[in-house]
Amino acid sequence: MNHCSCNVTGSGVSQSIGAVLPPSAVVPSVATIRQRFNERRQRKQPPLQRVIRALLGFDAKMNQYTRGKAFVDHVVTKVGMANFNTIWTGPETLPLPTEVDEPQRWIDRVL
Repeated sequence: MNHCSCNVTGSGVSQSIGAVLPPSAVVPSVATIRQRFNERRQRKQPPLQRVIRALLGFDAKMNQYTRGKAFVDHVVTKVGMANFNTIWTGPETLPLPTEVDEPQRWIDRVL
């Protein structure tokens, strides 16, 4: 049986866990995260849980992630990752709210 002694100072926790578990057991792959995310989104939820999620804004956040992914996918497909990375160069290169749903507008304005 493996035991993990956790040191809460500095990076002791991650080092102790890393000594017991391989990195792939601690941090799932992007594909695994995406698969679990999609499965959870498609799962039918009880009415009370849907109301709570709506009140807390979880569904709005999911919609924001979906829109953001569509924006990134479109821009990267059209202009490549190197040009997409222009987005991080300053506040003026971030997409405007209207551009998130119309990525070509961002491409035309920034690139």
